[in-house]
Amino acid sequence: MSAQRVRPPERETMQLVLARICAHEASLPERDGDDADGDGDATEWVRRRSPRSPYGTDCAAIHEVLLRGAFHMEDLRRERASRDGRRTVPLSDENAYIRFAHLYSTRVFVAVETDTNRWAADLRSDGSEPVGWRRDHDVCTNGVCRIVHGPSWARMGRDAWLFVYELAGELVTRTLDDVENWSACESAIDDWGGRMDHEHAAAIGLIPVVCGADGATANTFYARPGRIAMRERWATGEDGGGARSEIIDPSELN
Repeated sequence: MSAQRVRPPERETMQLVLARICAHEASLPERDGDDADGDGDATEWVRRRSPRSPYGTDCAAIHEVLLRGAFHMEDLRRERASRDGRRTVPLSDENAYIRFAHLYSTRVFVAVETDTNRWAADLRSDGSEPVGWRRDHDVCTNGVCRIVHGPSWARMGRDAWLFVYELAGELVTRTLDDVENWSACESAIDDWGGRMDHEHAAAIGLIPVVCGADGATANTFYARPGRIAMRERWATGEDGGGARSEIIDPSELN
């Protein structure tokens, strides 16, 4: 076993957790060397897939989902403790955020061999190559095989990852207090999912919400009907602000 595989885990922070999720769920960006988006900036980081829009909308929206999820998780925990006559020690905002992130995005933090982005679980703040980074592999067609070389971490991954990590550092300073000022979404969001999740999201009644310009995100973001009703009650002062009307299951979609 290589030394890289036995190195101790890095202490998790909100920044590291968010950056790992962004890298897993929206992949890593690339430089817009040929100014594909036509904005005159050939040095910015953009999505690797078309349309190659500036990278970051997914990350901001994911941060919003994690903030809301952590809030509801803690509010529900307090309500249950009060109902059962138990005392509970509240988690700090950072610990609640990290705990909810693990509950909601388990596959990001527990590498699975079949996950092509499993390397995200071992991304580090120092930019070192993560375990599981894309390696050379065989591709066979009609009995004829060829070797496909994976991209070099130093050439294709490190700078992109450090950009995502820095972006996450900026995002985690933002809170729900002024979410209307920094969110790129048309309304509040509670979940996200990839293309493979669309059917399930529709089946459980999630409502798609537009975030950013058309094609700006790799994921689709959703609002939960129960949360929409809750926010409406809060806005009109009809509810005390608790999460009592909704039992959340962070693993419903992801």
